[in-house]
Amino acid sequence: GHGRPNPLTGRRLLMYLALAPSILLFTHAVASPLPTLLSRQRFPTKTSSTHPPIPRNRKSPTRTCVCHAKPPPESSHDENEEISPTCRYNQTLSRRRAMMVASLAIAAGSAQSGGAWATVAPGIVWSPRKAIESSPRKIYQEEEKIFSLRFVTYLTRFLLNYDGPSKRFWDEAAREIPISYTSKQVKETRLRQYGEFAASVEVGLRRFNSRDGIKELLVDLSRKFTSTSARRQLAILFSFLSKDEQPTREITNLIAQADNGTVTQIQMTNKGSGYTKPPLVQISQPVVDGGRPALAKPIMKDLGSIGKIEISNPGYGYNNSTPPTVKIDPPVNDGTPAILEPIISSQGTIDDIRIVNAGSGYSISKPPTITIEGFLEGVSHVTAEAVPRLELYVGGITVVNGGDSYGVDQDVKVMIQTPEETGGMKNGIPATAIANLKYKPRGKRSGGLPPESISQQLTQLLPDNMVPVIDNATGAYSVEIPFDHVSSSWLPAKVSRCGGALDPVFGPRGCSPVEREKTLDVTAYGKFAISGALCAAISHAALTPLEVIKTKAQTDPTRVLGEIISSTFKQGIRELYRGTGPTAVGFFVGGSMGFGFTELFRRLIAESAGPAYSEQFSVPIVISASIGAVILSCIGVVPFEATRIKMQSGESSGGFIATLQEIGKESGLVGYYEGLNAILFKEIPFALCKFAVFDAVCQFIYDRYPAARESLFSALLVSVIGGAISGAISAVVSHPADTVLTSLYSEEGTGATSEEDLDKGDVVGAMREKIASGGLGSLFVGVGPRVFFAAALLGSEFLLYDYLKVLLQVSPDDLGQYLDALRNIK
Repeated sequence: GHGRPNPLTGRRLLMYLALAPSILLFTHAVASPLPTLLSRQRFPTKTSSTHPPIPRNRKSPTRTCVCHAKPPPESSHDENEEISPTCRYNQTLSRRRAMMVASLAIAAGSAQSGGAWATVAPGIVWSPRKAIESSPRKIYQEEEKIFSLRFVTYLTRFLLNYDGPSKRFWDEAAREIPISYTSKQVKETRLRQYGEFAASVEVGLRRFNSRDGIKELLVDLSRKFTSTSARRQLAILFSFLSKDEQPTREITNLIAQADNGTVTQIQMTNKGSGYTKPPLVQISQPVVDGGRPALAKPIMKDLGSIGKIEISNPGYGYNNSTPPTVKIDPPVNDGTPAILEPIISSQGTIDDIRIVNAGSGYSISKPPTITIEGFLEGVSHVTAEAVPRLELYVGGITVVNGGDSYGVDQDVKVMIQTPEETGGMKNGIPATAIANLKYKPRGKRSGGLPPESISQQLTQLLPDNMVPVIDNATGAYSVEIPFDHVSSSWLPAKVSRCGGALDPVFGPRGCSPVEREKTLDVTAYGKFAISGALCAAISHAALTPLEVIKTKAQTDPTRVLGEIISSTFKQGIRELYRGTGPTAVGFFVGGSMGFGFTELFRRLIAESAGPAYSEQFSVPIVISASIGAVILSCIGVVPFEATRIKMQSGESSGGFIATLQEIGKESGLVGYYEGLNAILFKEIPFALCKFAVFDAVCQFIYDRYPAARESLFSALLVSVIGGAISGAISAVVSHPADTVLTSLYSEEGTGATSEEDLDKGDVVGAMREKIASGGLGSLFVGVGPRVFFAAALLGSEFLLYDYLKVLLQVSPDDLGQYLDALRNIK
């Protein structure tokens, strides 16, 4: 009877052995990381596909390691951003993980090789993917009107050298590359990683996409990176902008700040003459705003002669008829006394004293004095007073303060007042001098890796001594790149039509930025399950008429398909939608488990494999996750499938609940699961083929038409096309098992196999029996309706699943985050 246990036949043993690797692999992958993952509720994955189960462009899931908390460096971010904690990585691949990856490779074949980002690094800022208002391609097209590709790739190198979080992120990515990789694989991996990081940088530049934004970016970078070499590299970076966009004044400031010249000495080129007072010495202002100018004072020396007489008190009571006598002290050294003659005004005052003979031998160390004698008797008078000034020259100039921020290319002038400007001799000769400055050396950067390292080639900057030069004709800076700096290492790199680009000197910019999936919780997985439940239930229920026709064709292979269609339509809408109840309920349960567990298992397996191997074996991981989900969903679907088949084949005339109860009364609980083996034989190949074909079709379309990624409508259309094609092919592949499943629950109507032959789930034996009795074609009875059914089913299912995820805010755009490379430069 139906309650009899199934014997373990040889054929069944072979079946279980065939399923064992997948089941064990699924069980191992789920169980090994489960305690850690559930304790954190963190299932990080990055998939750029519209459907998480399908790694359309083979992006790797991001790995989460066992972390210890550490506050990140202070940076500007909002509540929607996530800053990665500090993590400790286990660099050795365990034997268990290696066996799992090897099993995946054997089971599903080879996949494209590649490395994955170690996306957990302290200080890195992740922003919501939805914050990117448009597609990366459109952002690149708009931004590169201002920021050239050379600017973008050189800014990438700058950040990987000077920005701590970016550098750690880059270094962690290198550590995650498997040691077994060939040099070609390492090179391809690093080029891809570099390109994605450069794309993150360019996406971040959208906040600075204006002339004012350029200046803001330069100010932010120069405030954060203050070392001498960093300022020189920033000057080089901004010289890569076009002449119309260059902030030339700011570049000049950067160069001068880096040189940080200071005046150490002032050398006289002409000592001058005719000075009677020390002149004012001024030195050019630094070009840098806020720079300190140098200060200096002159050292005056005398010529030993009188240069000028200053009248301090003109007196009065003097007369030209009896002029006064002007006496001056004799020279200190043996010399000639000066001869002086007063000039008296009509008011009786001394207006000036003319130097008849300047004399010689006078010294500034002992200045001479003047005495004025002689008045008219009986006349009121006041004695005039005068001060002799020796003729001086500038013997030297002492630097009081050398100042700072002078640039090597700045013309630093020493400005000395003329003798006349100081009140000295009108025929005096001005002194002149030049300044000698000391600058910080312009060294040459060198990395810590060997020159042949692709990592160093991709991050190497131009030498610090390669200072931008301004063109006086255009007023713009430029840098002449030495020919030997052009590396051929990345010239063969393929530039994708999806929007990637290549600068032949500084490397590639990828199609899309570094992305990952944010931390998921139970609510997110619940939304996946609800989306899967609704899309599966609605799609299957809507396509019930095709399922009814297919089931009737399988249960009565003697009838012509056209006759079955005609008779079914004649019986009315009720007959066409017979079995809709168990179909909708069954696939509501199965869809929730199938889609929900696929999302979960894919992340668990990727976590267990690690970032590099999850990238390399992305397709096998998705297939393995699908197998595990199919196994569980089949357990939920089988009772309702049994009910549906009995209702649609005519075995039961009752409704959904009545038929369900009827099976239980006849066979007990075992009766509901008699077809478990058959449904596994049907659904596992169907799932394997479905995902493999869907991935291939979508990838083919996106490779030919990259613009299809750019809008939601076109992406959904690609999903429909991929789903329809994969459904049709999967239906053909899995149809023999579907025929056996139908026969199992409607044996009286088939006339092909007996209960004993079917052995209550002996699928291999049932297939052989059908071939023996009706030929190979008997396994494909009803394949036509099922092809149409599966094509329409998967097309609508994937469309609905994507749409529902958007509504429930668990779409890739909702869950995705991108590396905001410029967010923490404030």
